[in-house]
Amino acid sequence: MRIGLDFDDVVTDFMTPFLFQYNLQHNTSFTLEEKRTFNLWTAQNNSQSNTLKLLEDFSTPENILSLPAIDGAIETLKRLTEEYEITIITGRAKSLYDLTNEWIRRNVGISIPVICTGHQSIESNLKKYALCKEHRLEIMIDDNASTIEECITNGIGGLLFDKPWNKTHPHLDRVSSWEEMYHFLIGVKKGREKYKPRK
Repeated sequence: MRIGLDFDDVVTDFMTPFLFQYNLQHNTSFTLEEKRTFNLWTAQNNSQSNTLKLLEDFSTPENILSLPAIDGAIETLKRLTEEYEITIITGRAKSLYDLTNEWIRRNVGISIPVICTGHQSIESNLKKYALCKEHRLEIMIDDNASTIEECITNGIGGLLFDKPWNKTHPHLDRVSSWEEMYHFLIGVKKGREKYKPRK
């Protein structure tokens, strides 16, 4: 099975250090639990251009390479790559391609194909469902509910990685940990589950 996998807030914990820096710079106390929508500019009552500039300023080599992994991500990702074809499809700016690969090399120790769509920048972004089709991926795992819905609408399986900002989409299949993700995918592979994503 060929799997598309989001990166930030699925493999890495991006939002926690980003909000820490944001709060320091703006004298605020914004928390993860308060982020109820995926788009930061909506959650923070900010403009899209200002928020994208904040993301760009945060994304220094030091910050990107020091991002912590989500609990269980490293060990489980290694196991999954032994049984599946994994492609990382991230909304990061294309300029972060090399740093993304370097993070994977340092932390996971294996080579995984990476595609940066540019969604987190001013660049024209690529749709993840279109990339899934292009690379013949059968399922996309992401924390963005809109991405999962687009994949399902276009005939790609979708699995939502549970976060505070996607709680308002209970109709989507979701997992709350890497252990749950692993067992879900193994179940699909072994035929214990006939995977038909809910619409």
